[in-house]
Amino acid sequence: MSQWSGTYQKEEASCNDDEVSDDTLQRRKDAEVGQSANWVVGQAWRSVDYVAFLRYLSLHATKQWQDVTEDLNANTSNTNQEPQRKRRKTTKKVHKRVFDVAPKHLSRDMPPAKAMVFRAMVDERWLDEHPGMVVHEGISWLKGFYSRVNQEELFEADATYLKELDEWLKTSNENGSSDDENEY
Repeated sequence: MSQWSGTYQKEEASCNDDEVSDDTLQRRKDAEVGQSANWVVGQAWRSVDYVAFLRYLSLHATKQWQDVTEDLNANTSNTNQEPQRKRRKTTKKVHKRVFDVAPKHLSRDMPPAKAMVFRAMVDERWLDEHPGMVVHEGISWLKGFYSRVNQEELFEADATYLKELDEWLKTSNENGSSDDENEY
């Protein structure tokens, strides 16, 4: 099992199953991904709107890749002179290859200084706790993205995680820490 995190892209780190909590193992099982699946640890500074936007892009990129692959396969099979054999057509479900750990395990690291972070990307409570954080104005369209995105435009697991993240951000204590914060 691998852990993924990062500001914009994901960084991989390896981990053994016996080093993770039962909660994380259950989350992997619930996500219906294999033992070699990567796990994602989010960033505490990210707003739920920004996370929803990233998940929205993730699904659409996966669907586009699947469409391109299917088109390539169709084009290579058309070079044969024989007509295609009739077969049952099934709709292909797009699957995630990663799963999320619980929001209580969000990384508390600041974004890198070189990252261009906009105010709409950052959780308001994080900004209150870190008044010296440099943020840029702009991308106002991102505000409220989570409330506007349709459930069909997200992986089912992402929709569940976003709901859980939104509730956790609204109800977590002021400093956001817990005793088992570092135990994934």
